[in-house]
Amino acid sequence: MVNYQWKRGNLVEYFDRLINIKSIRIATAYFSEFGLNLLKNVIKKNKLSKSNVIIFLSTEFNNTSAVFLLKELSNIANVYIVDSLHLHAKVYLVEKENGDFELIHGSSNLTQGGFQKNLEFMSYHEGDKHNVDRILLFFDYCKNNASLVDKSIIDFYKEIEAELLKLNNLQKDIKKKLNRRITNDDSFEKDEYDLSKHFFTYEDYETLFHRNAILNDKAIKERRKLIRDKLTSVHKLLKKHVNELDLHEHWKSNNLTSGIEPNHFNHNRVSWIGVRYGKTEQEVKQLNEFLSPSRGSHSSSDEYMGFQKHACIQFCLVSNGFEIILFHSVANDAVDRGTMHDIIIKPDKVKIKSINKEIAKLKGKGFTWFVTDAKNDRVIASFSFDKNDSEDFIKFYKKYDKPGYESFCSYLLLPESDILKDRITLAKFALKKIKQLLPLYQLITFRNKVTTKG
Repeated sequence: MVNYQWKRGNLVEYFDRLINIKSIRIATAYFSEFGLNLLKNVIKKNKLSKSNVIIFLSTEFNNTSAVFLLKELSNIANVYIVDSLHLHAKVYLVEKENGDFELIHGSSNLTQGGFQKNLEFMSYHEGDKHNVDRILLFFDYCKNNASLVDKSIIDFYKEIEAELLKLNNLQKDIKKKLNRRITNDDSFEKDEYDLSKHFFTYEDYETLFHRNAILNDKAIKERRKLIRDKLTSVHKLLKKHVNELDLHEHWKSNNLTSGIEPNHFNHNRVSWIGVRYGKTEQEVKQLNEFLSPSRGSHSSSDEYMGFQKHACIQFCLVSNGFEIILFHSVANDAVDRGTMHDIIIKPDKVKIKSINKEIAKLKGKGFTWFVTDAKNDRVIASFSFDKNDSEDFIKFYKKYDKPGYESFCSYLLLPESDILKDRITLAKFALKKIKQLLPLYQLITFRNKVTTKG
């Protein structure tokens, strides 16, 4: 039986399922620490001896950690460098304990790119016993044109380690230039931050880059689901503490996070994914009925006056980092925009004084208020709580905030922040920022206290 696969991540799943195997033979042009860890797991699960693991590598198999990889591989496998020919094959032959064989071959190197990130094409063959001898001839041919890795070969790679690193950097620079036509609008480059130990990966941010935001294929949906699941796991840590502040997530679990598919509500692009906290279900429904009585019982489920139309405090992943936001007004039909404008127009001097006081308290805490044209993806104006005088905020708001624009206060964590290394640290920090924003939120948001706790 033959199967064909090009879905990213499928090979990782295959390696994870490898049990009851007697031996494994691999020929791969490129090899990385990612591949080493996969191989170690297979060896450990199946208790394979070194003699039953045979690896053939090309001479240029890795430009950044060749010495380390050869040392590690030599402890668990018979490793050969194919140096008489240019090895470009990617072949994986698994012998099962029951005598059956499985063959995988195609374009995937034993690297994270080959197994998870790139678009590859692979063939899976099961039960091809009559062809095994022919496949073994290929591995014999590799062996006849290869050198067994020993101390002398490892020392050689150690001597040229600096040159290999230079070559790697040159190749990366060339790739950047070749890809610039596509990646010119990216929020940051792949190697700008080391995110190997962070909760959110480069791929998470890349999913929200401009070039991906408008896509809606199966692959991008899966990537957005991964982000959604990570944000949900942070919410589970926050839920109890945030609810105690009289802030509430959407009452429907399916709407816990913002949408992950392009539609007219997000201007046909998914450039952020987040979790919102705000009014209770009863508050939203009662306000909707009051603001639009003709809608009657249907208003609670109508997107026109839905949860997202009300001010909230939210956390979200964006293309250039992680934000904690007091989101006050969507572009059109924002429920709480009128609350703020009523305070200014009257003017309500007591509330204005209180607003200025709370903004002064936020000075030095990294918050900036933005007014944006979300439809056209541009910033109209911004007000830094750290740099600007709090007394000037009302003038700023009156001048720039208007229907058609989104209006919100944001704190941004850059991708490399240590706070983003794990979800527990992130949740604690998010709660701290939510508490800092809460007094301002309460002042500029209409709440029907009859229906809320406390």
